[in-house]
Amino acid sequence: MEAFLDVKTAAEKLGVSDYTLKDRMKAGTFPGAKVSGRWVVRLSDVEKAKMIEPKFLDNVLRTAGITANASQRNKLIEAIHSSVMKIEYRQKF
Repeated sequence: MEAFLDVKTAAEKLGVSDYTLKDRMKAGTFPGAKVSGRWVVRLSDVEKAKMIEPKFLDNVLRTAGITANASQRNKLIEAIHSSVMKIEYRQKF
């Protein structure tokens, strides 16, 4: 049986606000579902997302020689993270 987390718990594990996580789920960039009027997230999806941490992506950008100021780098990292999660989400459903 698969384990599910409420949005608050999932957001804490991911290091984002619950509002950010809900926005991502509504936009389809993070897998989640509404059950009885409440958003839930699979624990396995949270664990996968944690593996694609911004620190890892930041190292990839640096290794690739991509130079950007902190704001640009953060936007790039967020875009890459969202794209990867969107691909994972589509593959599941």
